[in-house]
Amino acid sequence: MMYNKLKDYKIICQLYIGSRSCIYRAKRISDGYPVVVKVKNKEYPTKEELEGLQREFEIGTKINSNNVIRYLDIIKYSNGLAIIEEYFCGESINKLNKAFTLKEFLIVSIKICEALEKIHAENIVYRAINPSNILYDERTGQIKIIDFSSAQYLCNEKCIVEDNNILESSLQYISPEQTGRMNRTINCRSDFYSLGITFYEILTGRLPFEFKDTMELIYSHVAKEPESIIKINFAIPQTVSDIVEKLIAKNPDDRYKSASGLKKDLERCFMQMKSNSNTSFRLGKYDFSREFCIPKKLYGREKEIGRLIEAFDRVAESTAELFLISGPPGIGKSALVQEICNSVQHMQVLFVLT
Repeated sequence: MMYNKLKDYKIICQLYIGSRSCIYRAKRISDGYPVVVKVKNKEYPTKEELEGLQREFEIGTKINSNNVIRYLDIIKYSNGLAIIEEYFCGESINKLNKAFTLKEFLIVSIKICEALEKIHAENIVYRAINPSNILYDERTGQIKIIDFSSAQYLCNEKCIVEDNNILESSLQYISPEQTGRMNRTINCRSDFYSLGITFYEILTGRLPFEFKDTMELIYSHVAKEPESIIKINFAIPQTVSDIVEKLIAKNPDDRYKSASGLKKDLERCFMQMKSNSNTSFRLGKYDFSREFCIPKKLYGREKEIGRLIEAFDRVAESTAELFLISGPPGIGKSALVQEICNSVQHMQVLFVLT
């Protein structure tokens, strides 16, 4: 416990304790200002853990949004560091134990998009969108995104950092490319996938994939299609269901490109709800990327891909074949094989790369 270890703050109570961190409610002694204190859950944090707190604070202070928790200070205490954040009188969405009305969902989702706009504008990938990291105040309707411990800067669309320490609870929301099983970089669209899973859970009251173990869950993210929202909750408009389906597309290129484009579609859904209209419209009309992005799709190899898939289908019928791919260096042999991997991953195949 750290009740007497902070010089300028008085600890009031413990809000959360996990495998990595402890979070306390506190107040600043000089003026009584309410704050939250976050520390590592060990007496002697490692150098890497302390650097992680420093990085979280640095990234968190970059964001200026009413829908993102404010990072106020980082101070030394005992053998470690403590992050000081603003106190927000809200509860994590996963702890609310309530069913959101369509109106409440659209208001909250639009505010989340506004927060992601600010985050992505700073070239930051949040990487941990899930209900436990979204605080909601039922009295005011205000939301706050918290915990930037997983966030990273995006550098030239190459934010490929496979985190082997992802919490098991977060695995239910990670994007296919975050699993390390796809030949895709991790960028802002990974946040949209996680947001889509979160929206799915809010609207249906359940996660999209049932699983017995971690490997089955990862396979589901990469290859399985969830049941349509409107088949579970008939009160949800088709367009809202389509928006979520677009968010959780397996291929990042098929998701939204920007939080502003997503927000426009959600705002249109909100206006339709207010006018009792349910007219379908083309999604992504105002969805434009801030950067020029080259799709990862392989072009000009449709004939070769077709032959390889035909061979795979034959092998799947219990035959055995040897296929050799030849060509000069740099012509795209590895890219061709990876494209086949993406095409047949739904068959629960095992690829061995040497």
